[in-house]
Amino acid sequence: MSNSYTTQGKALPDKVRQEIIEKWLNNEGIAEISRQLVLPYKSVSNIVDLWITTGSTKPRSPQRVGIRTARTDDVIRYTECTKINKPSTYAKEIRKQLKKITCASQKMFQAIHV
Repeated sequence: MSNSYTTQGKALPDKVRQEIIEKWLNNEGIAEISRQLVLPYKSVSNIVDLWITTGSTKPRSPQRVGIRTARTDDVIRYTECTKINKPSTYAKEIRKQLKKITCASQKMFQAIHV
């Protein structure tokens, strides 16, 4: 499925979003709209759902759940050292300690770059 205004990972133009809502308000089904506009069913459904819940067709901005601050190599090195020094340490304990270290280093980084 492709047409001139879709690129995977990119938001549809406002004109197309408005057209979807207009067709939906004229009692056209989501499947019918997706066939007419050559768009994935889920894309049309998401735009209609967004309009129903927010009253807007503007795409949502991606949400970052958290900022990754620890490098994989550092995490592996820390885990290895912990297990060598105290083999009975559970993963839950290591994760808790890593979180503390990450928070502390993040605060230190913010203090330095202010």
